[in-house]
Amino acid sequence: MNKIYSYKLHSISLISVIIFASGALNIPYTNYNGNSLVAFLAAAVIGIAAVASLALCVNIITSNFGGITSKIITVALGAALIFASVVSCVDAAVSFCRFVGDIMLPQTQKWFIFICFAAVMVVFAKSRESAILKFSLITAVLNATLILLLLLYCFKSLSFENLFENKIVINKDFFAQGFKCFCEIFLPAVTALSFIALSLGRVEPSCASIGAAAGGVILAICIAQCLMIFGETIAGATDYAYMASVGTVTTGSLFTRPDGFAYVMFFASYIIKASLGAKTTVMLIKKIIKKSRSV
Repeated sequence: MNKIYSYKLHSISLISVIIFASGALNIPYTNYNGNSLVAFLAAAVIGIAAVASLALCVNIITSNFGGITSKIITVALGAALIFASVVSCVDAAVSFCRFVGDIMLPQTQKWFIFICFAAVMVVFAKSRESAILKFSLITAVLNATLILLLLLYCFKSLSFENLFENKIVINKDFFAQGFKCFCEIFLPAVTALSFIALSLGRVEPSCASIGAAAGGVILAICIAQCLMIFGETIAGATDYAYMASVGTVTTGSLFTRPDGFAYVMFFASYIIKASLGAKTTVMLIKKIIKKSRSV
């Protein structure tokens, strides 16, 4: 994996998948009487810039820790990245297993679902770095393709007036919602940045920003679809709103519910996020131990 340029597209794909997996089951956030799509887009603009900045910071931390000679500072910076990776892993596992228990297999014990997910996660986490990057590229293409196809499939049920149902209200709730989107959707990308930096030597800020933008666009399409089908109020009160927006549309008696396509997207994306968090945690610990011994 010495040819860094050959994995640029894979890096972009990985970041976009992590961002998608950070918000796909929870969007849209509607915590105020305004336009949730606009609040998300505002957070996305800041998030894209932040992810590019984080890429520079991660490069400094992971490449000899920026020449830092203090063992305490070295361990502290590495511990911050480890904490982010652990949180990302746990969040993905808990979110997806809860979704499976609530929607897909409601009669199945939660512990059994978690064990099955954890087993698959461990297998992926033990894979080579290049394998995860390649699978991320496939998943990113799959996500983009299915999101657009599902949008076209639901086209007759879309009400564009719903996008403008509520006026844009710039108040503290607007900023609170935007801040929530930023923290929960875009900040988890730091785990992908750490993984890329450790695997390829460094993260290209341009790749980071493009990946964040791609993930943001995909989620924006999902939010718009939810709002156009349900409206702001109902979408905000519905659990797994995007899943519901897909499942409520039927076409004849043969092809009734395209839920299965969404299940595939969610599984692939969340297994990548969880396994990436686990693998990055191990990689960072090894890096810190090696650096601490040499300081």
